[in-house]
Amino acid sequence: GLVVLPTIPTDCETNYHMFYILLNSLAERTRLIEHLKADGILAVFHYVPLHTSPMGRAMGYREGMLPVTERLSERLLGLPMYYDMLQSDVMSVITQIFNFFKVSPPSDDFQP
Repeated sequence: GLVVLPTIPTDCETNYHMFYILLNSLAERTRLIEHLKADGILAVFHYVPLHTSPMGRAMGYREGMLPVTERLSERLLGLPMYYDMLQSDVMSVITQIFNFFKVSPPSDDFQP
């Protein structure tokens, strides 16, 4: 219940272009970003609901019209993922997320 991981329907495939988690609130996401940043880990968010973008507003949309979209957008956090990312880098990200939530990190034989 600390984070929500992505799920891929059984009849679909992923293109593995990003890995994200959903946190419980904007405040929690902000705190986790700062926690990771302190350890040199860049985690980002970049999905702005289209209806709240400048073009969406120009078309007459406004904040509050799509509350589910807005709530999900403010809770979404993209984790580092790149071509030459080492297993040790992956484990560092995972360990820091566990540390943020003050739970025991996975054992040394954990395979993400």
